[in-house]
Amino acid sequence: MIESTPPELPVNALNELKDYLRITLSHEDAKLYSLLRASLDICANFIGASPLLSKTIEEMHVSKDWQYLSKSPVVMIESVMGLTALGDAIALPIQNYAIDINAQSKGRVLVHNGQNHPRIRVSYSAGLSKNWDMLPDQLRSGIIRLAAHIYSNRDLDDSAQPPVAIAALWQPYRRMRLL
Repeated sequence: MIESTPPELPVNALNELKDYLRITLSHEDAKLYSLLRASLDICANFIGASPLLSKTIEEMHVSKDWQYLSKSPVVMIESVMGLTALGDAIALPIQNYAIDINAQSKGRVLVHNGQNHPRIRVSYSAGLSKNWDMLPDQLRSGIIRLAAHIYSNRDLDDSAQPPVAIAALWQPYRRMRLL
């Protein structure tokens, strides 16, 4: 199970989208915010990383091997808790586990002594940028353009891939995954 707190989208992100679309009224703000969130998610899936910093809680089975966390780039691993069979969280002694963030900013956890806990819960923060204003211009511009594209073409049956111009903006940030 993975639970992420969505990153905050400030009002200036909405204003950027409204300026791009030349919208001056506020009656569609909620819809535009949801398009920004969807575009942010599509960007994350495309580049293989979370564009904006968010808190994540991930549960996994205890293993004798290193286990990689799902989101990246990991900025900080905050806690590792053992989960009882009933789902109660208990702090693991520091000597019972190891945490690491490698050079590719992938976080990982190794439990040395987890016989009393079949599962663990890891809390961590992951994302390329702390906030919208610090997001690289290419990513931010692509997110705005994609939200505008979805808004302008909302009645068309479109593919799940971002348009080529947007993909080109995001390509330098794309992380390759080997299967």
